Amino acid sequence: MTWKIRRSRYTPCNSFKKMPMICDSFTYNTLGDVRVSRTITEIKMDTALADILFHLDSQRGGLFNSSYEYPGRYKRWAIGFINPPLELTTREKAFTISALNDRGQVLLPLLWERLSRNPQLLAITRNQQYITGYIQPSTELFAEAERSKQPSAFTVIRKILHTFASAEDEHLGLYDAFGYDLVFQFEPIVQRISLPAEQRDLVLYLPDELVVVDYYLQRAFRLQYEFATTYSNTLHLPRTVPSIDYRGQRLLPTQSADHETGEYAKLVEVALDYFRRGDLFEVVPSQN
Repeated sequence: MTWKIRRSRYTPCNSFKKMPMICDSFTYNTLGDVRVSRTITEIKMDTALADILFHLDSQRGGLFNSSYEYPGRYKRWAIGFINPPLELTTREKAFTISALNDRGQVLLPLLWERLSRNPQLLAITRNQQYITGYIQPSTELFAEAERSKQPSAFTVIRKILHTFASAEDEHLGLYDAFGYDLVFQFEPIVQRISLPAEQRDLVLYLPDELVVVDYYLQRAFRLQYEFATTYSNTLHLPRTVPSIDYRGQRLLPTQSADHETGEYAKLVEVALDYFRRGDLFEVVPSQN
């Protein structure tokens, strides 16, 4: 994704003012019939990300920043958010869309309506807090170039993205992390290791407030979104979500690693034999 502020669409802010200035207020319709009202406010560059960094220890969110240089991308931009209204998680063929606050609950009926129309999705149920369902396994054979079009977790992702998509906004979308085990969605690989029951293949959030920093222009903006559907709207609803204790398990000194001394090196030696035979192209052994 290329993160950039389309300056031609925004009213210039007076950067010498002490108070935040509203650069742009705009309303548009998405492909999924969501009425979106977006407000862009210029904020102080030097403190733009501090609030996000502070709250990520206890609240859902994300901060994406990079030192990698590529023209117009990566190093130029930072983007972050906290307290998103919606969360999408998947594990194998099951998916869950969770409303994390009252604002998320406003969006669930429309998403349920859109997902229920897709023949690739099964057993879709909804209550006030969740939408759950399953991806229909496919018996059709797909060419390698077409593998991503088969029914998978990305079927759900595409439907959500289509619901909120618009040429008027390039920032509103799903953010967070994909797991390596998503490969099992596309290839019939025999699994030899039992995975923890709580492990998820992906976790994605739909934010309704984003902080975008442009390091080249030395300017920062806060984008805030309100949503209106045929069912309800988010206007005047709070953006907060419950806090979470993210502190990890406190290990004793004897539990500081999941490998005995020399065990990791032996694993590398085993991998080298596979490389020599041509059975491996790349492998990333893990160690905690």
